[in-house]
Amino acid sequence: RQAVGLERPADVVSTGPRFVAVGYDGRRVASDDGGLTWIYDTEGDGQATGDPLLHGIAAVDGGFVALGGGDGTSLFVTSPTGAEWVGATGDIGLHNHIATDGAGTWVASGVDMRVSTDRGATWVEADDQAWTFTTHVAWGNGRFVVVGQDGLRGMSTDGVSWDWQDGGANLEAVVFGDGVFVAVGQEGRRLRSTDGITWSDDVSEGDALYDVAWGNGLFLAVGEGRTLRSVDGATWTEAEPSPVSQLAYGDGVWLGVVWPNHRYRSDDDGDSWEKVAWDGRGLLTHIAYGGE
Repeated sequence: RQAVGLERPADVVSTGPRFVAVGYDGRRVASDDGGLTWIYDTEGDGQATGDPLLHGIAAVDGGFVALGGGDGTSLFVTSPTGAEWVGATGDIGLHNHIATDGAGTWVASGVDMRVSTDRGATWVEADDQAWTFTTHVAWGNGRFVVVGQDGLRGMSTDGVSWDWQDGGANLEAVVFGDGVFVAVGQEGRRLRSTDGITWSDDVSEGDALYDVAWGNGLFLAVGEGRTLRSVDGATWTEAEPSPVSQLAYGDGVWLGVVWPNHRYRSDDDGDSWEKVAWDGRGLLTHIAYGGE
């Protein structure tokens, strides 16, 4: 395995859980204070060729895992803190998101479905592959749930065998919170399920929704200049139009990123948004909150 990234600065001490954002040029950058200041800012990956893009990041097993690639080469990096990163060896394919059952099984979505039972050390293809691109995966209620193009939805208890269904507008993201999976996507689509098989409250209305997160007792969905809020994934209300396309919740703050590298935060559940950062380095595409 190959160490990549910056060494921990001597004058910066980990304060526990934090936000970490990733993006173009293999960029990773972290914040301990809800996006007001940013640390551990690094680019490059030490393995992918061309211009590596990290498509997604997730808080996994007490640390962070980021996935992506460039010029046909996969990129898969892990970090226990969001500061130092380790690049995986070998090619796991081009993937964009990851989820864990908390017991060592990881599932990655993307051009195909991959599963690891040893915390990312080795990967195998799932037995029952989707017939189209999968965009996002979540874990809850003892199962993995994945969504994708053509309204694709899949459910698996082990990451290997999947039950699939499709229909409706493309789905961009799925999250688990308070016993419910909520998925969002194109044409303002949102729907919910407790088991990943039976879906209800399937509504398509308005502009696209790109991401959904759970925090502070509610779901927050963001997209084309809009923010939707729900406590149950069934009934939604419009909040202050959001400037972000991807978001995460932690320590009382919603923090989001949007092209071309702006970062915004909300501490009132989406009623208002404050721009907290911008720079001209590698564009940031996704964000997560976690770590120990």
